[in-house]
Amino acid sequence: MTGLHKKWFDMLAAVRTDDADRMLKLIRKGFAIENSDSQGITALSHAIYQQKYRVVAILLANGADINTSDILGWTPLMWAAYNGRDVALRIALESGADPHKGNQKGETPLFWAVYKGHLAAVDMLLAVGADPTMYDASGLNALAISTLTQQHQLTSLLHACASGRRQLNGSAFKLH
Repeated sequence: MTGLHKKWFDMLAAVRTDDADRMLKLIRKGFAIENSDSQGITALSHAIYQQKYRVVAILLANGADINTSDILGWTPLMWAAYNGRDVALRIALESGADPHKGNQKGETPLFWAVYKGHLAAVDMLLAVGADPTMYDASGLNALAISTLTQQHQLTSLLHACASGRRQLNGSAFKLH
């Protein structure tokens, strides 16, 4: 096993166990936090996806890029929105994640939060200005997705937002 592969394996183990001390030791020994796997997925994206928040905090405190994309254009925020990980979404947004950044198909975090029916994630994304009328490469947007998937509550919320009558679903989410 090469040195880089061993460090990557050690990093994945630190993420899997949410071992902040181990991650910090790896960083101090020279593990480049922007290294990625064969799909371009960084340690931060792995940690966000797996809800390993102690490791997320260490990575962000040591300069991990919250807006980095994998080879398909997925960001940590997109993974959080797709999976309905509200804590991860909050951390990403408070760390400067761009809610408008789409993947290679133009799908945004809001698009995926709507598609998967994650109301709290949709609320948070709308609260920071995510645009429900932003189109992807196939001509769909979050509003169209909510209609196609028959998510009536989300459709009403997105229509209200798109028309300027935005009423969040009780969300008090605000960036500091």
